[in-house]
Amino acid sequence: MQIEQPQIKKQYEKAHVSLYHKQIPYLPSTITALSNNQNQQLLLVGKENGIIEIYSYPTYTQISICCSINSQIRSLFWIDEQYFICAYLSGQISLFNIHDYKPLNNFQLPDNINIYQSISTIDSQFICACSDGSIRKFDCQNYKLYQIQQSQQLDCQCLSIAINKEYVYASFSNGSIRQLTYKTLLQQQTWQLNISSSKIAKANVIIPWKLCICNNNLFIASSNGSIIIYETSFNTEIQQIQTHMSDILTLYPNLNNVYVSGVDSKVVCLSYNGSQFQITQQIRGQSHDIYAFEIIKNNILISGGLNTDICYYKLDHNGQLLQQNQFTHIFTIPRSEQFICNHQYIAINKYDSVDLLSYDIESDPIYWCEFKLQKPAHFIKLTKKFLCYGQSDQTVIMNEIDKQFKKFKIYPHFKSMEFDHTLNTFYSIDKDDKLFKHKFNGQSQFIAQLIHGQPKLMKFVNKKILIITYPHLQKFISVNIINNKVDEIDCRSNQNYATNILIINGKCNKILVTYASHIFAIYNYDFQQQQWQMNSYSKEHMMHSPLNINLLKDPIRGAITDNQDSKRMLLFTNNHFIRLHQRGVPPKEVKEQEFSKMLTQEKKDSGQKLDIVDNYALIYHNYVILNCLHVNNSNYILLEWDKQATFSQIQGAFDGKKYKN
Repeated sequence: MQIEQPQIKKQYEKAHVSLYHKQIPYLPSTITALSNNQNQQLLLVGKENGIIEIYSYPTYTQISICCSINSQIRSLFWIDEQYFICAYLSGQISLFNIHDYKPLNNFQLPDNINIYQSISTIDSQFICACSDGSIRKFDCQNYKLYQIQQSQQLDCQCLSIAINKEYVYASFSNGSIRQLTYKTLLQQQTWQLNISSSKIAKANVIIPWKLCICNNNLFIASSNGSIIIYETSFNTEIQQIQTHMSDILTLYPNLNNVYVSGVDSKVVCLSYNGSQFQITQQIRGQSHDIYAFEIIKNNILISGGLNTDICYYKLDHNGQLLQQNQFTHIFTIPRSEQFICNHQYIAINKYDSVDLLSYDIESDPIYWCEFKLQKPAHFIKLTKKFLCYGQSDQTVIMNEIDKQFKKFKIYPHFKSMEFDHTLNTFYSIDKDDKLFKHKFNGQSQFIAQLIHGQPKLMKFVNKKILIITYPHLQKFISVNIINNKVDEIDCRSNQNYATNILIINGKCNKILVTYASHIFAIYNYDFQQQQWQMNSYSKEHMMHSPLNINLLKDPIRGAITDNQDSKRMLLFTNNHFIRLHQRGVPPKEVKEQEFSKMLTQEKKDSGQKLDIVDNYALIYHNYVILNCLHVNNSNYILLEWDKQATFSQIQGAFDGKKYKN
């Protein structure tokens, strides 16, 4: 396999690194929503970080980009030829014009309510599935958004909705399905899914992630990998089809077909044969989780998901996947671990290149070099000797740092990789979800068969324990590399589902799991019992002073602890830091103090918000380096952590500008 040597560009100057691409704040991120405007031939691509990209096909060129807030986009749909609606996980609904960068109008749900799905109904109306169990109806009149109706609030979350004539069907986190009238949003009937075949014994419930209607039948995508079909005349189950071995996250109806996919990225086509639905074709176009489908040009199915590729699949005149289907990547949008450090260099993964900077903690880093990539890197790894980057085609390239990035080795079919503490051994997950141990002499050892899905993070929490996170599966895997013991930890909850799983930086052996309703759990590793134990907290329990409501709305983006004292912890959201000092359990004994105000420059840029990139914080001795955007175009903030777990000085890490708390 021959790959051209990356083009190296050397510069010896003060670093000024920006993630801006063509004057647009660009952040690689997972694709969570797709929407097609057939008449205009425009495709909306919604991201986990709140960015909306607008593409024109068949050229598939990006013509515009929109953004409002840094929150996961849950749904996108058009209301006419130029205007579209975007619903965010944070509970905000925005109205956009394709010619404007910012939204024309916003509507924020109260009480920190999350939105899980939104669908267009009639005229300018649409409905939303919400975390408080309600279904809310909205209207867009004169380019303003209004809530006009809502159903009863429940003690479980509404995950998905579908409409069939005058009825709304809704699925809930407790495994129930409800039928409501569209006109009044009053409940008509409710039933519980059959849990006899569920593999989720711990939660004792099948989670109905997604609903759709096809041929007057209700299709339910479940967490046990099966499609459950109900006829809607009497709401009775007529069929179950096992299409996958893991969570099904997305459905899309088209003619007499329903396309199915999820954590296992296999795309399955279910077609109606006159009496029942059956599997007519299946294909694996991409190797990572799929979260969204859309149809363009009537005969092309496109998919998007965790690996940020858009793939398309050709359909026949009946809407079925062609038997000999050669999937094609329309375009590739990189997802990456943006910002890593080996205590000598800082590596920044950008749109189409990697920057490497040498630094001294007492002085400004020096911009050492930049080299162009042939394909976007969806993760980078850094040791004293090697810079590794994983390309979108799952090829990992290892380059020697001290030899002008001479290519050392190429590894095909790696989903992810990580070096151990010796830096002479590394671990990889291949395309078949098998974990291997490798040495540089070419020896490889099979360790374990892992669950199907794309890992988001892969990192050692100490010399023995390797952690692999699967946020969308709501699980993480712990591997003891001494005895090769593999533990699968399920983070599910009946009432809340995990929104993110973070590996806390620092020598603390801790995993932070955040949930939708502002609860977070900290998993600690007990070396005597050799197992993970969980303590659950909420932000409300940790406040000395009245709570800033903006802090609750912001998701926790990452966490670090002091290398010398793991009881000191720093959580950070998009715009705030939360300092914790854990003195034990119960939660009442956990003390927390937030900054009195956000980090801002003293003069000109007072009030300017930070934008902290997901989980990219590094700790070096008693210093903390955070990867940020929009702070006077300086991307990194340096904090000094003193013995009292406070920050005695705060400054821009690269430009020396002073920041105060």
